[in-house]
Amino acid sequence: YTVISMVTGICALAMLIAWLLWIALGNNEWDTETRKRLVQNCGEVYEHVYPHMELDYDKHCELGADLSAYSSAKQGEIRSACTTAATVLFLVYASPFVAVCCNVVLCLFCFLQGVVLGDINDFNRVQKILKQFVVMVVLCIGGVYASVNLSSASFKLGATILAFLAAAFVVFLVWAFFEVGSNTLEKAASESKYTHILV
Repeated sequence: YTVISMVTGICALAMLIAWLLWIALGNNEWDTETRKRLVQNCGEVYEHVYPHMELDYDKHCELGADLSAYSSAKQGEIRSACTTAATVLFLVYASPFVAVCCNVVLCLFCFLQGVVLGDINDFNRVQKILKQFVVMVVLCIGGVYASVNLSSASFKLGATILAFLAAAFVVFLVWAFFEVGSNTLEKAASESKYTHILV
């Protein structure tokens, strides 16, 4: 745990520094010029974001674009597709920061498990691990609710978020089992009513 925590922490710091230097030294701040450069390099996004026709950024998505040739319903669909494409481009731009956040979460998780909680044979640690597992399950359920009810209809991330949460739940389940072990779980359940309820 300690080694993984150190490695992921160093990776997160290195990626964050590299990303910030790329922004500062390469004039890559999130502004109009950067967006236009991304549009030029990722034109396929606008070609496929709207199923009924290929979109052109200058013609359909630029601020103040004239869409009077289309019906009001189709204008709304085109604007929604342009918003979706802009969101994809921003995710491409911010993807290093997403990687930094994932590494930080993994670093903190391993640090808490390996350094803070201590020996696995400690009964109090077993209870803490089981409580953490319950919290993770609750967070997964909350994420499922959010993906179903709050995900953007235009971006259609619901299925992706659900798949990610399902994989995370399986990982949490396997981690809790191997971290504690069946014998320790049975022993803890026999000694504590709370642990028995969790198990």
